[in-house]
Amino acid sequence: MTERRHLYRSRNALVGGVCAGIAERLDVDPVVTRIFFVAFSVLTLGFGGFLYLALWAVLPKAPKRVRPVDVEPQLVHSDTFGVVDCRSARGRSAAAARLAQAQPYVSAAHLPPTPPSAARQGGALSPEVGEPGASMDVAGAEQLAGGNRESVTGAVLTRPSLLRICLALCAGCLLVTVGVSIAASAVIREIAWWQCWPLFFIVLGIVRMAVPAPGNASAAAFLLGVTLASAGLLLLPISVGIVAWDSLEAMTEGLWPLLVGAVALLAFGLHARSVTPVLVATLLVVMFCVLGLLLYADPGTLRTVTLVTPLGREYQVFLPFTLFR
Repeated sequence: MTERRHLYRSRNALVGGVCAGIAERLDVDPVVTRIFFVAFSVLTLGFGGFLYLALWAVLPKAPKRVRPVDVEPQLVHSDTFGVVDCRSARGRSAAAARLAQAQPYVSAAHLPPTPPSAARQGGALSPEVGEPGASMDVAGAEQLAGGNRESVTGAVLTRPSLLRICLALCAGCLLVTVGVSIAASAVIREIAWWQCWPLFFIVLGIVRMAVPAPGNASAAAFLLGVTLASAGLLLLPISVGIVAWDSLEAMTEGLWPLLVGAVALLAFGLHARSVTPVLVATLLVVMFCVLGLLLYADPGTLRTVTLVTPLGREYQVFLPFTLFR
């Protein structure tokens, strides 16, 4: 009999765990459900955001899964080698590891055994084990671990910094934007490739939503991606000439309370380190973009577009200006 699976809010959450919980219930990638919720919110004028909040309040959180804890000792007491500091022993070379795996010796006189040949050749013991007063050479073990520690330190120092990662991410998004813009200008005759610069914000927003950020910044990075993608979708029809540039001023005059509320909630959320105000601020930005295009957009200079197929055929498409005021 199969176990009945319930719908919970996931503990591996960016915001509230709703999308991740649905993804765990359906056995899909959480990125798919998150992008679906964002697209649904844009198409329904923010209704998807309110649905997310309702599910956040109704769905219970997933129960904790108890897992065994891996406990590592700090000190080991041995009749043969004395007291060994496990913290300094971690990261030793292969010779020290072979020494740690040596066979234990038990006798009535508690005399230390003769060291294995592998440990003697590696130089892990300073005096001859078996002689009176012989014990583990801590300084030798530290020297053995020195080379490994230097290699680890070098790896940490040469690891790419956060700034380099951000620059590489922006450079990759820029290359994708240029490629898509050139392809779009080849298909649409009236559009130049440099007019598609808002695609950079759309691509960067999608990448920011898809690539999780380390630590506790995952939710903020996801909401930042939603904001960037919404801003790019607002500016793209304006830059190519479908919507007039004057419409942006009319949007700001008519919907300024949404922007003011978004900025205030964003500042409060960052100050209080809370995700909920940042989420509401992102929803206000999405509503500003959607309502601005539907209520305050005036037609631009581009009324028809000519689509050129790879076979050389051309098709004229009349833009639906009934959506604009």
